[in-house]
This record gives sequence, structure tokens and C-alpha cells, in this order.
Amino acid sequence: MRWSKALLATVSPSLIVGPLLGIVGGASIALLLNISSGALGAFVFAVIFGSLFGLVLGLMIATPICLIAGSVMLLIAARYQRWTFRPIWAVVGAGVGLGTGIAICSFGNDLDFYIAVLTIFPALGALGGWLCHGRLQRTIAELHTVDVDIFT
Repeated sequence: MRWSKALLATVSPSLIVGPLLGIVGGASIALLLNISSGALGAFVFAVIFGSLFGLVLGLMIATPICLIAGSVMLLIAARYQRWTFRPIWAVVGAGVGLGTGIAICSFGNDLDFYIAVLTIFPALGALGGWLCHGRLQRTIAELHTVDVDIFT
């Protein structure tokens, strides 16, 4: 499998998984920061605003990360069959999420923000790896199929 084919195969899953991760992550971070500040009166507003803000960030940040990480994982899965299992994709996704969370922590200055980002982003990365593998399952299966007609 070539790099260009792997990129084309992961475009559709990335366009679905990236915004979904943004919505879930934005709502989760808004919820955690709202709980930690003790302002539970604006709970619904914080979750809605966090989800919309997360959708925009998911399109700008999570979608390209899903595209690149999914393409690299698809290339590795094409070469090594043990990389085709879904839990391995989730573990790699958690590592990518942790790295992204550390990069985003440079924009914050509050301990609650650090805790929220560094706990949610690895979970979002694992969820992203899990979902991306689910969307690419047919492509991964086609990489390792054996044509039994060659033995007859």
C-alpha cells in the first residue's frame, strides 16, 4: 500500500471521527471546568457552548490528526498483521491524544485546565483510534486476504 492510497482511505473516517471527538471533548472539558469552578447554574449553556466550540476545534485539529495518524497506522497494518487489532489502534490513539493534550496545555495557565486536558485527551485519542479502526475495518481486512485460487 502506498502513502497516497492510505491517505485516500482515511479521508472519510477522519471527517466523521474528528468532529465527533471535538464535540465530545468540548462538552467534557466544559463540564469538568464548570464542575471544578462550582458554577453549576450555567451547566447546560457550558455544555452546548463547549460542544459547538469543540466541533470547530475538532474540524481544525482532530480531523487532520486523525487523517495523518490513521494513514500511518494503515500503512503499518498493511505490512504487519499484528497491527490490525483494534486495541492496538486505541493504545496508539491514546498516545497521540496525550501528545496533543500536552501541546494544548501550553495555552492554559490553570491547574484545573491541565487536569481536564490531560485526562480527557488520552481518552479521546483512544476513542478516536477505536472508531477509526472501525471505519477502516473493511480496508484492513482487504489488505490481508489470501486468494485461495492460487493454490488450485
